[in-house]
Amino acid sequence: MSDYHTLLQGVFLCGIKQVKEITENHHIQWIVDLRGEIEVPLENSKTNWVHFPLIDGKPNQTEQLKKAIDFVATKVRENEPFVLH
Repeated sequence: MSDYHTLLQGVFLCGIKQVKEITENHHIQWIVDLRGEIEVPLENSKTNWVHFPLIDGKPNQTEQLKKAIDFVATKVRENEPFVLH
């Protein structure tokens, strides 16, 4: 059993440890990193990586959240598979 969730067709949610498995098994084009830490999950990968850090308890993150939402909405419309973590 895999330790990740399918939210929509081509849209997955997981922790850092499952990113490699998902990208290999589902031909993921984008990794959308919402964590505060900067850690590129797959060095030397052909998968694109974008970082929208959302920090627990930090006020005034509305703009960062809006950027993340706009990005993933575009990827859904363009039918480009991605993983959120």
